[in-house]
Amino acid sequence: IRNFSGFMVSIPHKSAAAELCDEILPNARACGVVNAVRIDQDGRLIGESFDGVGMVRSIEMQRVLNSDTRVLLVGAGGVGRSIAVAIALAGVGYLAIANRTPSKADELAGTVRRAAPDCVVKSDSSFDPEGFDIVVNATSLGLNGQGPMPVEVSRISKPALVAEVVMVPEITPMLHSAQERGLAVVRGSEMMTNQVEIWADFFGMAN
Repeated sequence: IRNFSGFMVSIPHKSAAAELCDEILPNARACGVVNAVRIDQDGRLIGESFDGVGMVRSIEMQRVLNSDTRVLLVGAGGVGRSIAVAIALAGVGYLAIANRTPSKADELAGTVRRAAPDCVVKSDSSFDPEGFDIVVNATSLGLNGQGPMPVEVSRISKPALVAEVVMVPEITPMLHSAQERGLAVVRGSEMMTNQVEIWADFFGMAN
């Protein structure tokens, strides 16, 4: 198709799409998922993952990430994998990964350790956000304002930041609760907005 140069990939297809690509670029290679696929002139499918980069950029607009930063990531699916690797590579000192299937959290923790050996990475079955500087929801909980909250927001204290991947609604129940507690938040839409420039370059549309 002459005017079709690529496509974006959403849940739950990010892992499967990576397997179908002829080549995956560094971010995707590290986390095993893609959210963007480019069709080169020779018809080859080139995949890359930008969700994690978008989330890190969004967080860094409000916080400095360094070896003292403690992060709790809830969710080890496609977007969670991308965020886990990107945030570890951004220089945080400690990353806890919580997932309803503990074996997936364990597997992702191993992946992140290989990609970012300087980051201490643990799987965490408690889902307890107390003591973390940044809490990221990388699950679909809160989509359309429904379902339980991923964590007990009342256990998060200032000056922690709460980040979300869900985009509808703009303010999920978790973010609403966090704002009521005076916590800084990152909306799911911000994660997407902070990928646009990278997408344009990847698809050859940058000026």
